[in-house]
Amino acid sequence: MQKTAIGLALLTAAGLSTAQEMGQVISATPIVQQVAVPQQSCYQETVMPAQRASTGGGAILGAVVGGLIGSALGSGSSGRSAAAMAGAFGGAIVGDQAENRQPV
Repeated sequence: MQKTAIGLALLTAAGLSTAQEMGQVISATPIVQQVAVPQQSCYQETVMPAQRASTGGGAILGAVVGGLIGSALGSGSSGRSAAAMAGAFGGAIVGDQAENRQPV
């Protein structure tokens, strides 16, 4: 009889421990907040290398060297002058291009 009474008391206690209180909701205010979600996006983009400003040093040096070479190759007074001018013009173009050449 004592075992039955103890078992019944344990079952009653177990049943009471799972009881829940119920209440009535009077009002509810939703809390809304925007949250930034980080996203990763991959795409291809063509990027042109930055152009360096020309100082003119390459053109000047090329003109001097080209003029000297043209003067050495020309024959006669007018031929030497024409060859020096052509060499200076060509040397200036080559010197400017060499100065502005992008590194590989």
